[in-house]
Amino acid sequence: MATLICKITSENGEIRRFTAQVESVTYKAIHKRAKEMLNLDTTPFRLQYKDDEGDLITMSTDEEMSEAVGLALSCTPAVLRLTVKT
Repeated sequence: MATLICKITSENGEIRRFTAQVESVTYKAIHKRAKEMLNLDTTPFRLQYKDDEGDLITMSTDEEMSEAVGLALSCTPAVLRLTVKT
């Protein structure tokens, strides 16, 4: 099974890092993890990433997360870099 390093950055610049199995990386799972790690219990937020063209992409679905994961896996090392947007 392939693993992926995930880095989540809050709006105040705090970065949290963890490793996940690629198969378990869904929007819902990562959103929940970000919520717990950054203490965002009551704050609505979305996740964003920069695509291969430098655009900031806002996600809200598993399909969009799959795009982000695929892009991360094409890089060495494979790192999924996400930003929390409130």
